[in-house]
Amino acid sequence: MDKEIIDKFLRNECTQEEEQMVYEYLLNSDDEESILMISQSVWNNPEESAEIAGSKTRLFQEIVDDIRNEREVPVVSINQNVESVKSPEKRVRVSKKWLSVAAVVLIALGISYTLFDLNPPVEVPVAATSNIEKVNSSGHRSKIVMRDGTKIFLNAESKISYSDEKYGVELREIYLEGEAYFEVAKNADIPFIVKTKKLSTTALGTAFNVRAFNDENSSQVSLAEGKVKVSRIDGDTPNSDENIFLMPDEEIQLNEDNLIKRKFDTDRVLSWKDGIIYFKETGFTDAVRVLERWYNVKFEINNIKDISSLKGTGTFKNESLENVLKALSYSLQFKYTIDDNTVNINF
Repeated sequence: MDKEIIDKFLRNECTQEEEQMVYEYLLNSDDEESILMISQSVWNNPEESAEIAGSKTRLFQEIVDDIRNEREVPVVSINQNVESVKSPEKRVRVSKKWLSVAAVVLIALGISYTLFDLNPPVEVPVAATSNIEKVNSSGHRSKIVMRDGTKIFLNAESKISYSDEKYGVELREIYLEGEAYFEVAKNADIPFIVKTKKLSTTALGTAFNVRAFNDENSSQVSLAEGKVKVSRIDGDTPNSDENIFLMPDEEIQLNEDNLIKRKFDTDRVLSWKDGIIYFKETGFTDAVRVLERWYNVKFEINNIKDISSLKGTGTFKNESLENVLKALSYSLQFKYTIDDNTVNINF
């Protein structure tokens, strides 16, 4: 696509033929990064007129009309509500093409969206409200694209919340419970901040993982790319006297009142976002908690008094619970049964 035509479209200076060219490009492009780039340009336009807003709305309506003619995609109404189409046997998955096109318009209209859930069923765009919460239950992980292009991979049993009115305009502040991996879009004027109950992490444009589950005694911030500033939170406010800067492959662990800076194993910390369960001499209790979160099950462990010395090793990508348990049972010498959402382990 000619960049000049895209620029003209963003300024509402296209001819009808050129607008159609942009429309067809959005429909047919498989380049997600280019689509997101256009989305960011639309969102960051500081002098949007009523005519430009009208152009966005017209484009959205055209997409709506085309989507309604497809039987294997969601029906999206003009007020950004989404009604999933279901077949008699199962929910129909959303085509990546339609997600990309709908996403560019939703971002243009100032709405963040969930691109896809890493475990079926797929999540689809949600309506804008003043305060947004996105929650994953056990067994579900998702990828969320914010209106500024920032990507958030949200783990199971995790939640983010933010102000939809202020995000990307006055601030970029996310509140996290659980675990998430962030690929932050650069914006030198508005830092990106992730707050948990005990830590605050600030970045301009970078990639990092934050883990802060309420049922765990420690929390971590692990940096993959760029540079971040981590501060302990006293009450509701970050403690500026205790700023710690991380470089790639470094992490901060907060354990009770102790902050520890160290190198980390990227496979151990980051594999989850790619659908991989990674155990390396992992304590069996910790492995069980990961599997409960990953597969939405509960474990009952029998005939053993002390499991603290048991450790498991293995890498599982998009494997069934049955296959994971079978592999672990060989090395740890246990038998298992799966009864609905309960896993019985017998040593």
